[in-house]
Amino acid sequence: SLKKEMSIYCAIKGITLKDFMTRAIEKELISI
Repeated sequence: SLKKEMSIYCAIKGITLKDFMTRAIEKELISI
């Protein structure tokens, strides 16, 4: 599932899923 893949990605990157989502949201806000 997508959530599982995201969790694995985050584990590799050493960040939590929450951190990833926060950064993604920030990038979206900046790009607007």
